Amino acid sequence: MKGRRKVTKEDREWANQVKSRDGFMCVICGETDRLNAHHILPRELKDTTHDLLNGISLCPSHHRFNRTLSAHQNPLAFFKWMMINRQGIFTYLHKKCNINLT
Repeated sequence: MKGRRKVTKEDREWANQVKSRDGFMCVICGETDRLNAHHILPRELKDTTHDLLNGISLCPSHHRFNRTLSAHQNPLAFFKWMMINRQGIFTYLHKKCNINLT
């Protein structure tokens, strides 16, 4: 079993700012209960850990459990959703990664 990562004051502030920006609802379905602030790029990438554009508000289903569209269960579908529905954020993060997809 993996150990839990220590959550810092900065982590909590970042999560609250992400949720506030997204209207305290899941950006996919509009759910407001048990909202999660998801890091689009892994939080281990230090230059984007607390970047607001690297966060998105998701309900537990779309964060971890929905097999059709979940950031963790089906990342390809999630990134396709991001390309269509959050094109500006997707483009920004794509450039931050310095990855050439063409």
